[in-house]
Amino acid sequence: MRTDGNEHNTIAQVDSGASENFVDKAYTKASGIPMQQKATPRWVLTVDRSEVTGGLVTHDVEVYLTVNHQEEDIQLHCITIGNTPIILGLPWFKLHDTVIGWKNHTVKFHSDHYAEKCLPISPKANTVPEEKATEQYQRKTPENWEIGETDPWEVC
Repeated sequence: MRTDGNEHNTIAQVDSGASENFVDKAYTKASGIPMQQKATPRWVLTVDRSEVTGGLVTHDVEVYLTVNHQEEDIQLHCITIGNTPIILGLPWFKLHDTVIGWKNHTVKFHSDHYAEKCLPISPKANTVPEEKATEQYQRKTPENWEIGETDPWEVC
């Protein structure tokens, strides 16, 4: 992920149940990523219809996200996540018309958007099984993420 010439190496969780793309507020602040205030704050509800921790979504960020050497401009809504810095939701899946290989933990891109704006051949993005990601990052909270740390399980 890149913004204002600064690169931030991190992980992203892909979540087909997420209605939007999100970034953790604390990670954004700690990374010095500029936020823009939303004209109209909005609520985000979890799967059980309860409000997300942290209240209204009041800010967004615009960043360049890199997946397998393909860079794209993306808007992320700032919320309190806690277990991963970024969640890529339905807007990201729809844009790239992704095909998920559940058995092999892969994501393939087949959209016209990808063919026109990105690479001529669909890359294979390796994913991390949830239990491995949880094990790797369960000790981490937004307060103790190391900015710019590299990770062997990095997805984006």
